[in-house]
Amino acid sequence: MTEKQPSSPISKASALSRLQTLCSRQEKCSYDVMEKMRNWGLREADQQLVLKQLIDEGFLNETRYIRAYIRDKHRYSKWGRNKISFMLRRKRLDDSLVRQVFLELEEEFDWNQLIRSELERKKKSLSARNNWELQAKLLRFAASRGFDMESVQRLLPEILKDTDL
Repeated sequence: MTEKQPSSPISKASALSRLQTLCSRQEKCSYDVMEKMRNWGLREADQQLVLKQLIDEGFLNETRYIRAYIRDKHRYSKWGRNKISFMLRRKRLDDSLVRQVFLELEEEFDWNQLIRSELERKKKSLSARNNWELQAKLLRFAASRGFDMESVQRLLPEILKDTDL
């Protein structure tokens, strides 16, 4: 799939104005903003100037973005720590900053409760011929959601104990 290129590149002032509006409505990271400017055909030198101005004026803040991203993906998408970390790495965010924000938010989240509730919910929708098949399906589901396998394996016997297969 090719990206749509504008017929003529936009000006630095126009890009700055658009991005200020965008960043005031929704948290963005520098990677997202740079991609937008590249798609708009803004020159590389102007991209750096606009990015610096957005950061200086408080429209862009990587820590704030990471915090909002982690909260949203935990609360609404029901993702685990591994998937969230992977997706943040794809946006080229600093790993140490991501770890720091995870530590800050650790008290907010009960990862075990999330794993338990998601596996219980998934178990109800699965059909399996035996416990091994059910366990394998739940493990694959947990891996796709980015849950910590050590925690999943610790909680799985409790989730499977009432299953008659």
